[in-house]
Order: sequence, then structure tokens, then C-alpha cells
Amino acid sequence: MGLSVDEMTRGMLAAGMIGVFIAAHATFAAETGGCQAECGAGSGMAAAALVTLAKGTTEQAIAAASMALQNILGMICDPVANRVEVPCLGKNVMAASNALACANMALAGYDAVIPLDEVIETMDRVGKALPRELRCTGLGGLSVTGTSREIELKLNARGHHENHSDRDHPVSLPVGRFRDGMDKVAGQDAPARYHEGEFWRSCGRATPTAIWCCRMSSSRSTPTKGSPASARRRAIRRNRSRSSGR
Repeated sequence: MGLSVDEMTRGMLAAGMIGVFIAAHATFAAETGGCQAECGAGSGMAAAALVTLAKGTTEQAIAAASMALQNILGMICDPVANRVEVPCLGKNVMAASNALACANMALAGYDAVIPLDEVIETMDRVGKALPRELRCTGLGGLSVTGTSREIELKLNARGHHENHSDRDHPVSLPVGRFRDGMDKVAGQDAPARYHEGEFWRSCGRATPTAIWCCRMSSSRSTPTKGSPASARRRAIRRNRSRSSGR
């Protein structure tokens, strides 16, 4: 486009400002708002940047962001095989196309009708209304199709035999803590299969969401006597007392 550094900087700032509004009044996390919070936010930010790069007005940039978010309201997060690849790539491509289309519409004088601040507030309400199964938990949508489960089992089995690196080695985490973390995220009881430990037997390893939930739960809970976490804390206290006694 032959733009100067200053012009490109203004475009980035326009995108950043839309992001600030979204962060302040909604969320970027698919775990709490579905993919509308990620793809939608990125699309709205990109739309505002494109209008700015095309030397549009501030009003047009805001209108473009509003339309981009409107078009993606309600998008769920349902990663296939608990990997952030499918249908995530397609959704991001669609979001990019949406940003370009909305930027052109705004530059052509199309009326967004609903102001950006109201759209962002609506996105937050819609995200909270989405069932927990459709918010990056791997419990609904494409995540639970037969093909998705077959792919997950194949990937997990291959990961076990390829090498023993941290990335591919199974992660042993207490099912109870995973359940507690899921309860915090979803606001409801986790399915019975998690309670019984079937998650680890069927998948063989922790998903990114499970790891995050476990860490969140374990960081806020007191370890029981005799647990690995309790043993680690006792060791840390002993080392500290030895150091202070020297």
C-alpha cells in the first residue's frame, strides 16, 4: 500500500483501541466467551485498522469494528481432538475476510446501526449465555464427534511412542483437581466421566484447557497431607529454615 511508518502506526493504534474497549467491557478468552471473543475481537480490531490505513474517518473505523463483531456474535469454541487447529484455522480465515468486508462497507458509508459499545456489551452477555460445552472445554460441538475422538486417540497414541519429551509425554494430573478447575470455569459440576477418571484413561494426557484448570485449582487450594504438592512445600520450608540458620 506504500504507507509510511506513521500511517501504519496509526492503524495499529486504531486496532489497539478497539482491543482496549473489548478488554474493558467483555473478554478475549474463548473459555469464558466462546470463539466470538477471540475471532470476533481480532476481526473487529483488524477492521478498524484497515479503515484507518485506507485513510477513513474515526467514525468509519468504529463502524467497521461494530459490524465485524456483529457478524461473529455467538461463535462457539469446539476444537477438534482438543487441538487448536480445526476448525480454528477456518474460523480465523473467515474472521480476516469479515474484517476486510466490514472495512469496505464502512468506507462506502454503510450504517452499522448498533453502536460499538452496545455490540461489545452484547458480546459479553452472549458469551456468558453460551453453554459451557461450547466454550473451549472440548465437551460439545465438533469436539465430541466420532471423528474428533478418533483423531485425538491416534494423536495421543503417536505422541506416547515418538519420544519422551515433556511436550509429548503424558501429563499426570489429579482428576479431582481437574474437576475442581472445570467447576470454576463452567460454574457447574463436571460430567461424571471426569469424576470417575475416565478422562485420563480415554485421552491418555491432559489437554491445554485441563492443564490450565488444574493449575488454577491447585494454586488456590491447600494441598492435602501426603500429597506431592504438600511434600514439595515441606521441602521448600526445610531448605528455607536451613538457609536462615546458617
